[in-house]
Amino acid sequence: MRRALMATAFTMLACSYDWDTLDPRLGDADLGGRGPAAGSTGVGGGEATGGAALGGAGPGGGAPGQGGGGGLSETGGATGAGGTVGSGGVGGSSPTGGAGGTAGGATGAGGAVGSGGTAGTAGTGTTGGAAGAVATGGAVAVAGAAGAAGTAGAGGEVATGGALATGGAAGTAGAGGTAGVGAFGGAAGTAGTAGAAGAGVGGSGIGGAGVGGSGTGGAGVGGSGTGGAGVGGSGTGGAGVGGSCSDTLCGSDCVDLNTSTDHCGECDRACSASNVDVLSCSGGVCDSTCSGAWLNCTQPAASTADDGCETNGGVLTHDCGGCGVSCPQYQVCNDGCTVPCSGAGLEVLFVVGDTDLGGGDAAALDWLETQLGFTVNVVLDADSLTSDANGMTLVVISSTCASGEVGTKFTDVAVPVVTWESMVYDDLSMTSGSGWGVPADQTELDVVDPAHPLAAGLTGTLTVYTSSEDMASATPETSAAIVGTLAGDSSQAVLFAYEAGAEMYDAFSAPERRVGLPFRDNGPLYATEDGERLGLVAFCWAAGLYP
Repeated sequence: MRRALMATAFTMLACSYDWDTLDPRLGDADLGGRGPAAGSTGVGGGEATGGAALGGAGPGGGAPGQGGGGGLSETGGATGAGGTVGSGGVGGSSPTGGAGGTAGGATGAGGAVGSGGTAGTAGTGTTGGAAGAVATGGAVAVAGAAGAAGTAGAGGEVATGGALATGGAAGTAGAGGTAGVGAFGGAAGTAGTAGAAGAGVGGSGIGGAGVGGSGTGGAGVGGSGTGGAGVGGSGTGGAGVGGSCSDTLCGSDCVDLNTSTDHCGECDRACSASNVDVLSCSGGVCDSTCSGAWLNCTQPAASTADDGCETNGGVLTHDCGGCGVSCPQYQVCNDGCTVPCSGAGLEVLFVVGDTDLGGGDAAALDWLETQLGFTVNVVLDADSLTSDANGMTLVVISSTCASGEVGTKFTDVAVPVVTWESMVYDDLSMTSGSGWGVPADQTELDVVDPAHPLAAGLTGTLTVYTSSEDMASATPETSAAIVGTLAGDSSQAVLFAYEAGAEMYDAFSAPERRVGLPFRDNGPLYATEDGERLGLVAFCWAAGLYP
């Protein structure tokens, strides 16, 4: 179809001009080049009007032009369907010079699919001239008006313009049409500018390699025609439909780092689903909705991995029901701030070194009676009997006792025992004979098992004394639950416990719960609020009242 159209165009061209007027030297015989070896079967380049507009030789013309299969014409050159994009015919050597051969390549039609053929070799006529070359290089006047040369051009049809989703390369610039041959041959159209490669959606888009790659006019009318930059060259497809990613490319994903839960704050930083109901990212920070009583208190910045909802607001005393919400003195968090337990109606045996209570024992008595509501029976260590434990909910042994006065009196009792007299640990089979200590000048301990009830909902390094005091330490058996150790020294347990039935030292089975606290003599008096909480919870847990 295109060849027929171009042939028609060329016929119209031939009919529209007075050849004698144009060049008086051209007689009737000269136009067709019918002399011996007349004309060249010029290879027209690509389209119907390819070949030489005035290509062949007149009488005495040179050898037939090597057109790419152009039809033999009365006027020399091929006016018929030019061959594929071939080399131009060798110029005939007519007296008039003229356009030897077919001038090759496309006329204004731009050759096949916008690439245009190569102009023919100049003829060697008497008058010389650039027989096969473009006469003026100007815009195509009539000849070389190839219509829609190379319909889709080298840029490919719209359909091949690259997937909208993948981006891809920009459309190839439409090649300018090869200069039209003959006196009226126009200059090659200016090559269209290739569209910039679009990133993201529509990368090659409609225009990346779209209609305008070499466009309707890659070598169209006037060379640049409609194509050139065309619809797509730098048009719709340059950046594609939504071409560039206006946010951030994380791999192949275009994401908003402010809101993406998979790339929150930076690429590949996902919001943790730990204890989370609904994932959320705001301003590059994970602020997910938490499950149950869990809280998202830390909300680390982008440079740190997210830890989800890391804070249990149902048990942590300093984040009780909300981040940074501390419970009042003597209270801990147990689904809300509360006193650890109520000992109302329950009796406790409190064994001391002096019934005229010193500051430490008086403070411990206040915890038991005033804060927890137990009925407390105070007994001097030397006067205490194993039977005193009968009917008691709890036995508490102060460090003011002389260990020799207590000895093994309460080792076998099936009543929970809490003590901070490290020197009776071995008598109670809580440690070996050398497994206890009294480190001096201490104020802190490290919570190493914050999930254990004895931790009282406290974590990290705790200051348990308001001033330096001695602590009770131990090296318990492996069956013990070690909840707190001396600050900076994990080898010394200062808060530990055995469950009833646990194997203690020398294969002795614990008759009931046994707890070792960190205090010494005046310890309860100088205890901080967190130190008080540890004491209160130890009493309640040992008695089976907490949590």
